Amino acid sequence: MHIKTMQESLNFLKKNPILYIPDIFMAAISSILVYYLYLYTGAPDFLALIQTEAASLDLIKSFFSENLKEIIISGITFILVTFIFGVGVIIFKFSMIREMLTGKKISLLKSWKEKKGFFWPVVFLRILVYLLSILSILIISLISLAIYALLFSLSENLALSIAFIVWICLGVITLIYLKLVILFRYPIMFLEQTKHPIQIIKESYKYLKTQPKYVGETWLIVILLTIIFWAANYIIGTFVGVAVSFVSLVSIATVFSALWMVLNMLIDITIDLWTTIYVFLRFKEKTKE
Repeated sequence: MHIKTMQESLNFLKKNPILYIPDIFMAAISSILVYYLYLYTGAPDFLALIQTEAASLDLIKSFFSENLKEIIISGITFILVTFIFGVGVIIFKFSMIREMLTGKKISLLKSWKEKKGFFWPVVFLRILVYLLSILSILIISLISLAIYALLFSLSENLALSIAFIVWICLGVITLIYLKLVILFRYPIMFLEQTKHPIQIIKESYKYLKTQPKYVGETWLIVILLTIIFWAANYIIGTFVGVAVSFVSLVSIATVFSALWMVLNMLIDITIDLWTTIYVFLRFKEKTKE
């Protein structure tokens, strides 16, 4: 069943290359923004300086103190712009996936018209997920601190080690659990037209509570596909890096490096789209039962 759904997801992606447009647009916007913020912060002058002089802590401190305002503005600008455009990408992408899975013709114009209706629900859903993550980290940190305080009188090193191990273990378990809880959040929003963030999380949690095996298997397949792609990408990237190092002409090496960066981006987008369509299909299959 998993193989069939995976194949169906890949076939959908092959037949609808238009799905790449939102992510490619986001990658282009992010790259342009990073480049201009790179120039705005004065980073080129700093990099040129450390190439002629030995990098030192004083030199780094001097750069940050002289360009602190620009660095802060750049950081805030990057977060806001990528967040806003990221929401837009989510709406475009998932609206098109919904149209595709319901047998309708994918339309960028229709997805654009739906942007207003989904913008704030997506924003508040993302904020809610961030808050849940932060709350989980705080609770885990408090538990670890409590363990440290209880064992401190016996041995400081022992207390620190046990508290750190507990923090790591609980952190990993909580991270996996949260991923499972929110796995179907966007299929619920876009396929069932549920827009209230809390209601979406409740419904997604309900699927985990009533169908833990189904949700767990879906997540494991997503992780497995992602790991396989990352591993293959890393191996290919290593070979490309070695091959480029043997190229004597700088211009040719630069072209090869640029082409690999573009290909690498497309590979990342492909695995993201493939696994996203797979999750949507799995949700759709379960709701049909």
